Amino acid sequence: MYQKIPQVFIIDDDDESNFIHKIIIEESNLVGTTRVFESGPDALEALHNLDFDDSSPLVVFLDINMPFMDGWEFLQKLTNFSSSITEKLHIEMLSSSIFHNDREKAASNNLIKGYIVKPLSEENLKQVLKKLNKKHQTIK
Repeated sequence: MYQKIPQVFIIDDDDESNFIHKIIIEESNLVGTTRVFESGPDALEALHNLDFDDSSPLVVFLDINMPFMDGWEFLQKLTNFSSSITEKLHIEMLSSSIFHNDREKAASNNLIKGYIVKPLSEENLKQVLKKLNKKHQTIK
């Protein structure tokens, strides 16, 4: 059972959102390590270079609307990664989009575990931790 979310990637091009979300995460004391990426390509490179030897999950808070590569394109690129990596990812869409189509699209994507409307809150982090622990108990 996880007492904290082991590690988090925030992928969002909005500096203000990243600043606020990082503070919320740090003050919650619910996350081990947090890394912020302002673009999908940078996050993909980091994922590619990350050591996934342990069984700890990686929570990704992914924005939808970003330049260069939006959240949907990021998810498409993830399909090129091995299942040994994607199985350890817990992706939550974190977006200001309130469009029903975005929610439906997220719900139909197997890589996405939830949809959070910005801003991220401590309660959101607690819910993600609960999901991780539920999955961890199912795997055991």
